[in-house]
Amino acid sequence: MSRTVLIDADILAFQVSVNAETATEFDDDIHVLWADAKKAKTDVDEAIEAIVAKVDADDYICCLTSTTNFRQDVLPSYKGNRASTRKPMILPAMRKHMLDHHVSLMIEGLEGDDCIGIMATDPNADTEYVMYSADKDMKTIPALLWNEEDGMAYKISPEEAERYWLSQVLTGDTTDGYKGLPKCGPVGANKILDKECSYQAVEEAYLKAGLTERECLQQARVARILHHSDFDQVTKKPILWSPEC
Repeated sequence: MSRTVLIDADILAFQVSVNAETATEFDDDIHVLWADAKKAKTDVDEAIEAIVAKVDADDYICCLTSTTNFRQDVLPSYKGNRASTRKPMILPAMRKHMLDHHVSLMIEGLEGDDCIGIMATDPNADTEYVMYSADKDMKTIPALLWNEEDGMAYKISPEEAERYWLSQVLTGDTTDGYKGLPKCGPVGANKILDKECSYQAVEEAYLKAGLTERECLQQARVARILHHSDFDQVTKKPILWSPEC
């Protein structure tokens, strides 16, 4: 069977764009920040080529986040803390370069992580997918994940993926703008999940803290990276997770 590497192109585009920026000081106290987009495009091309070779893949897909995000309909504050953060000046150009010149996927309303999760968990895939991302959230996907440290692809079991997702529901992610269970860190999350690793146990912890079932479900939905079963292939819309699934 062939192997296809699913590249987190959001991270790649960001890293290349940041590295391309150069600060220059001129006379009269003039400071300029500039970037060579032409060279950066070459850097992107070479990085993709290196990833494919490293993973020993036959093909690749660059997965990118769209301009809209369904999670903001679930939780309006989702990633709202990033709105005022300056992005690298050539980031849009790098994203466009990937879309125009590389095998890429961007689905309206979804994040690049979702595109990776949907494909990586496709039970009818005719290729072996390997996820390539430094994002810790990839551990919530039961699929092959590339480990940069030892240069190997490891299979995340369904049990491991579910536990990591439930842990995210409990601890939250301030970077992504969802709080999880108040005052619950990794130690507290492990204590709850060691006793019973289930959504019901997480929900009980929320209720015990004075929160509601709705608030728990809201956090669970934004924390969950879409699996193949969470996406309607006909309407191209996400299927929001529920405890009854």
